Amino acid sequence: MHIFGSGFGRIISVMVEMIDNLFQLVVTAICAIVAACLAFRNRGHNEVVTMEESKLSSMAFFAGRREWILYAMFAVECFFGDLFYVLHLYFYGETPNNPYIPNLAWYASFLFLTILMLYVSDKKAIRMQTRLQLLVPAFTIGMGVFYVMYSGGIFDNILAAAVMTAGLWVAVGALKIEIQNKKLTGYVSEKYSLYMTGFATLVLEYSLWTISCFWLGDSITNPYFWVDFMFTLNFIVIMVAVKNVVSAENRNKTEVVE
Repeated sequence: MHIFGSGFGRIISVMVEMIDNLFQLVVTAICAIVAACLAFRNRGHNEVVTMEESKLSSMAFFAGRREWILYAMFAVECFFGDLFYVLHLYFYGETPNNPYIPNLAWYASFLFLTILMLYVSDKKAIRMQTRLQLLVPAFTIGMGVFYVMYSGGIFDNILAAAVMTAGLWVAVGALKIEIQNKKLTGYVSEKYSLYMTGFATLVLEYSLWTISCFWLGDSITNPYFWVDFMFTLNFIVIMVAVKNVVSAENRNKTEVVE
């Protein structure tokens, strides 16, 4: 086959990249399936009589489900982007030169992550919470200009900058809210870990984009693959963070219903 026809060195390089992408493909698939199961378990077991009971029961019924659905979509979109990459690598023996299709899937993934953080923060993070948020568009636009100068693709980089600006803006704002709450209560809520891991995910993605501009070869010594490995493991970390948020929300909603 073509994928094995370019010499031993090419085989090794393709194998390293294939293993990296397959690992992320498997992790995102498992995370999406687990999140979907958690979102729809015990579905339809609420029986209500009065309107007030219906309202309270609905609060308990949906407690945590939306978070899991958003997380599942976050993982699913990343899975589809990885799937395209893996199939292209398998059939053509190289990564796509113009990866617009997987890029759109990954951008959608980051949008769902942003919506998840925004939903958990009760939409408070969309408003400016700190002047540090003003650094976000300055950073994303600056990096977008650098990527355009390096590889072109104006529309793709404008779209990437817009998506990442939204995600980082919400993450920084949400973290500021948690820090302010800590000053008042002495502790941060379970939401803090979700915002922090969400922020880390976007930073790791920027690291991957930047490292890819200075490619150091298709071997395990390339820092790109180690950063991508951390990016993949972060899906599991985010899932644990969502679980903690959902558990806390379920406890609060159960107390309200009772």
